[in-house]
Amino acid sequence: MKCFVFNTFDIFKGGGGNILKQELYVTFFALHMGRRISHITNLLSQSLGRSWTVSDMADEINMSTPHFQKRFKQETGFTPKAYFNDLRLEKSREFLEDANCFLQIKEIGHQVGFADISNFTREFKRKFGMTPTQYRQDHWKNGHSSPPDEQK
Repeated sequence: MKCFVFNTFDIFKGGGGNILKQELYVTFFALHMGRRISHITNLLSQSLGRSWTVSDMADEINMSTPHFQKRFKQETGFTPKAYFNDLRLEKSREFLEDANCFLQIKEIGHQVGFADISNFTREFKRKFGMTPTQYRQDHWKNGHSSPPDEQK
């Protein structure tokens, strides 16, 4: 695909055409990189329970790990691990707010990929300012009839 795009513009070589060709290359490269990062962010959101390493993410889109980390941060504003962790925590918050979700806190943590309930609780509190149990109780108190039974 890259050769086709650039060969089409070879007719512009005279009179500044090389600048056009160079700009098209930069634009094409940026779009291609954006699609790769977009692909991995979609994949991450669909596989929260998987234990992803940064190396796994980079391999998935055929990039070196250092280059992937740099591009990911440039395009999302987050490191890959922070982004993935945030996805997990946001999904757990959705579970806790769902009136039809009667999963225990530890089950929610496992559903979103936290193997250790203590780590899940600590990360959740860091992001939302309260434990998952407190969050669920507060949410239910402010608009729902009663919280599901909290058994750990």
